[in-house]
Amino acid sequence: LIKMEAGYMLSSVWPNFYSILIPLLVPYMVRFFRQFTWLKLVKSTIVSSFLMKHVNLIVPFVLVYLTLFLLLPILDLLIGDAAQVLVASVTSLSIEVQGFLRMIIIHCFWFIGIHGDNTYLSLFSDSIMTQPFIAGLSLNSFYNQFVIVGGSGCLLSLIIATMWKGRSLQELALMKVSLPFNIFNFCELIVYALPIVFNPVYLVPFILAPSVNFLISSWVLGTGIFEFSSQEISWMTPVLLNSWLISGDVKVVLYQALLITLNVFIYLPHIQQNTVQ
Repeated sequence: LIKMEAGYMLSSVWPNFYSILIPLLVPYMVRFFRQFTWLKLVKSTIVSSFLMKHVNLIVPFVLVYLTLFLLLPILDLLIGDAAQVLVASVTSLSIEVQGFLRMIIIHCFWFIGIHGDNTYLSLFSDSIMTQPFIAGLSLNSFYNQFVIVGGSGCLLSLIIATMWKGRSLQELALMKVSLPFNIFNFCELIVYALPIVFNPVYLVPFILAPSVNFLISSWVLGTGIFEFSSQEISWMTPVLLNSWLISGDVKVVLYQALLITLNVFIYLPHIQQNTVQ
């Protein structure tokens, strides 16, 4: 439901904030309604337990649906204006500050198990990503090639560091499986299987590595040392190949490799800490 001048209407736009909030609320609400025995349609054990369980979920499901249908417009009234002020304050900042804040917010969402990029898109406009940023590159191209090298959190470097210094056989096996995906900048396997999510050992390097890349690359590319073509390439283009395609310059490829190496050393102390624990 979205608020319009004429009232509330169903929105077909995806993603939006409620597509994230609703799945978080539903399990708790179902559990709340299931505790009331008088809502059960079947109380006899004559039918199978499987059938009884699912028939008895019908009323709680309907109640959850109706509750959310009534609750969300009220929630929108309570937080809608405040959210608009927050969004306006962020989008009024310079493209450099917006780009850095966007990166921090996205990685914080990833850390709590929510898809960071989609969540940011549902809260803020992502139009800045297509704007020219530095050295003839859009912010999107700069971000994909020189900030999140090897996926969000620069997790390709975590894989390399773990395969170099890690001692856990389980982690080493996971890194070998994940390596092909992270070369193509997919981070989900490491984020959820290692996990990065809610893992305090990896919180600092997960945010620090892309932050360091952002600041260093902003300065390096700002000197005009590299030249780039204006073409946009897919974020799934493999690491090192993507830097070659936008530049045709081996020095740019070597620079990206240097960022990967720097990120490896950012992750190393935390891998050893995780091994000790």
